[in-house]
Amino acid sequence: MTCTEEAKAELPSDARPEIKAYLENFNSYDTIFIGYPNWWGTMPMCMFTLLDKLDIILYNKT
Repeated sequence: MTCTEEAKAELPSDARPEIKAYLENFNSYDTIFIGYPNWWGTMPMCMFTLLDKLDIILYNKT
């Protein structure tokens, strides 16, 4: 129940919880499939964290 309560609290605050580890070299993949459970009509907030990071890695190449 603790996890569920934390997840409920993250949603209205638009939280971006920390992810402990990421895959290395996202750019080496041609296709990435992303799946997740539906939590209260949206993605778990950690998925938003991941997608924010992917946007930086894949589209902001400097």
